[in-house]
Amino acid sequence: MAVVTLELSEEARRKIERDVKLAAEFGGLLADTMEHMAGAGGDDVKARLAMGELGLTMRHPGGGGLNDAVHGWLIDRETPLGAIGVSGNHPAAAYAAIHEYGGTITPKTAGALAVPISDEAKFYSSPRDMPGLVMIRRPGKPPILCRVYGDRVEVHWVLLASVTIPATHWLSRGVEMALGTMAAVGQADLDAWIGKW
Repeated sequence: MAVVTLELSEEARRKIERDVKLAAEFGGLLADTMEHMAGAGGDDVKARLAMGELGLTMRHPGGGGLNDAVHGWLIDRETPLGAIGVSGNHPAAAYAAIHEYGGTITPKTAGALAVPISDEAKFYSSPRDMPGLVMIRRPGKPPILCRVYGDRVEVHWVLLASVTIPATHWLSRGVEMALGTMAAVGQADLDAWIGKW
């Protein structure tokens, strides 16, 4: 039986150790980079939403908490996977989804949906919070909630059986617009990591 002995130079041994360490760190690099990219993408989408670039008209700053709800996060560190959006347990999740995909909203407990139509009404979350309103029923038309001052009527709310919201795809569009930001963050992480080696 022949025996072969290989001797590694000190330089080859250091290179092998370096390559093993490099391979061990690479998985962590991917997860960290994905987390940074998702976070930057979430911040970009949030900024575009606040600036009105994503097709949503907010009744008030934050759009029912939607602007504060948008973020990016790492889903799985083992197989680096990130997400951008509104987590399902956030109060604004339903609001985010109905505007992304569209759909019909019907009242759960009330007899009708109250839709604000005056600037003043938009500061209230419900007509119940707005003092001095009276209901006016109109044949063949939805009822309105208004304030009556003698012969002058200020209409503030309309009561509807349902409201259909068209899909805006605000989140899909926002993520698409944020791709450049995410790519720049990913490239910076990769460049920094390569610079260490």
